Amino acid sequence: MKALACLIILLVGALASRPAPVPATGTEVLFTVQLIRGTDHAKPEVPTWKPLEPKLKARLVPCFRWSHWWEVATAQTNIAVGKTRRIRLSADREIDIARHSVSETEVRLYQKGVLAQKSRRSSQSGQWIMGGTRQNDESWFIVVTPPKTSHDADVVRQ
Repeated sequence: MKALACLIILLVGALASRPAPVPATGTEVLFTVQLIRGTDHAKPEVPTWKPLEPKLKARLVPCFRWSHWWEVATAQTNIAVGKTRRIRLSADREIDIARHSVSETEVRLYQKGVLAQKSRRSSQSGQWIMGGTRQNDESWFIVVTPPKTSHDADVVRQ
């Protein structure tokens, strides 16, 4: 229950961030996507995993119980209005980002090919943080960062 409350707090915080400038119709904008693992294990399962960037970690630590945070994968994609891009972050996790209009974007999160979550909101409302439990001692998150603003440029590493 505490994790759900904290996730809601993170989402409200993302919604409260300053809006991004609205790009012109037809303009592609850059989205950054990260697959993150929160765990109690002091060492990463895979040597290529990196410790999570401190500012994003600082947003997650107060809300979730895990003591170690790893960036498993990161990707960037440009998306124009009316287009959808699918990004595979691992064998089990992928997302679709669909720009329905200049001001509205939808993110669909898939786990093992099955739709797990869907969120549609203003493109100006900041980061999406979506996720789920993998096992009792760890959890995974997908962080989608829309085009940068001066306010959130230091929140997620490119």
